[in-house]
Amino acid sequence: MMMSIQPGAFLDALVAQVVFGITILGFTECQVSWSYPHQWEALIGYEPWSSIRPVFIEDECVCPDDGGLVLGHYSGCLSVVPQYSTDIQWAWTITDKFPLFSLLKRGDYWMAITDTSDARSKSASLAICLAALGG
Repeated sequence: MMMSIQPGAFLDALVAQVVFGITILGFTECQVSWSYPHQWEALIGYEPWSSIRPVFIEDECVCPDDGGLVLGHYSGCLSVVPQYSTDIQWAWTITDKFPLFSLLKRGDYWMAITDTSDARSKSASLAICLAALGG
């Protein structure tokens, strides 16, 4: 059975929570880092090239309530959840969480198989995410 969930920020947040045990703080405006093209950074305010992404706090953070905060924290305290469902580089990190994992190309579809489930999609990244969530 194939899940009908779409790739994007909400699926990425779900993968972060279920697969990696990350507690999502919320969603906010983010942009791709200029220094690291596969990483995102939180913004204070809106920019036309930004995107709504899920964020979390990676390390302990104590931010004073003095304005200029995003979801109650300085933007530097926030880590942005990677694009697991649309970027194969990040999707591949999910496979380390399973003792058995295979990714096969079958015609127009990718089939991701874990030790407990499988899923297929036209996108390898999405198939990996769906299989990690139980297919």
